[in-house]
Amino acid sequence: MATYDLGLILDRVLNMQDAVRVGVCGAHGVGKTTLSKKIAKEVNLLYIPEYARCLIKVPDFDWVASNLLDATNFERAVYSCYAFTLSFINRQHKSYISDRTLIDVAAYCLWHISRGENLEQSESMLKLYNEIINYTKNNDFWDIIIFYTTDGLKPDSCQIFIEGAINSLIYRCFYNKEVIKVKRGDKILLSENTIIEV
Repeated sequence: MATYDLGLILDRVLNMQDAVRVGVCGAHGVGKTTLSKKIAKEVNLLYIPEYARCLIKVPDFDWVASNLLDATNFERAVYSCYAFTLSFINRQHKSYISDRTLIDVAAYCLWHISRGENLEQSESMLKLYNEIINYTKNNDFWDIIIFYTTDGLKPDSCQIFIEGAINSLIYRCFYNKEVIKVKRGDKILLSENTIIEV
């Protein structure tokens, strides 16, 4: 298992600017939310939740009855939540950690397209995918990306697809960012006395 000195990277970023922005990406079910919350608490970062999970749990809202169960509309809603939140917080120059990044949403768009269930939906999903990629490349929302991989887990086919897509998109969208690839069992050093196990 590896140990990553995130504290040193955070300090380096904060020496150059007044806020640090961390994005945690990876397939569903690997532990991103737990890791994001631990880091947010220990380093006192604003925590931005995983919006897909939040939208699914909206009380008294029936996705089926609202006709928003369509995958393109759902992914657009998730994308819109992140875009609004990140733009707003960035204008305030606050430090934060986001549970997922926009490339996660783009990766799920690719997964829906790969399933090829509906040509019309695939075309609208491809349009949304391109919009997300362009928006991500044109907006500087993250200084550090933590890519939580499925290494050491037993991923399903969707997790494998999403991880591969994210891996490719990281280098397309975040080529100039600090990227840390972690897996379950790794350790993240936040300070001399604070170590988080992934």
